[in-house]
Amino acid sequence: MFRIGQKVVCVNAANRHAGKIIRGYRVTADLNGLTEGAVYTVRGFGTAWTDGSSTILLGELHRPPFLGVEQGYVVSRFRPVVEKSTDAGMAILKEILERETIKDAVPVGNMTVKDVMALHDRTMAQLRAWVGR
Repeated sequence: MFRIGQKVVCVNAANRHAGKIIRGYRVTADLNGLTEGAVYTVRGFGTAWTDGSSTILLGELHRPPFLGVEQGYVVSRFRPVVEKSTDAGMAILKEILERETIKDAVPVGNMTVKDVMALHDRTMAQLRAWVGR
């Protein structure tokens, strides 16, 4: 389902057990900052003491141990982050364009990539100025 290092988004930050007594322990409402819509990184796995559900440990949040074990978050609270292929492609293109030798050497029509980037920068500055009015 999930793997260590994978990015996940929280889709449910409600504490369904808050205030209940389970196995002789009162459950607090503290989820240690878990926020619906936030993106986290999976750092490990565990089992919920409340009902034996599979849980994940998050790199960005650390919960205090309960009965000697750090408690994770039930996996149903999360969905994998899906990166659009265009995002990855644009990141690669940007990396290529930032290399100075490529900017000076690769022609685009009758313009170099450096010329295209300069035109882009000027256009973006004009748009920012127009939006700021």
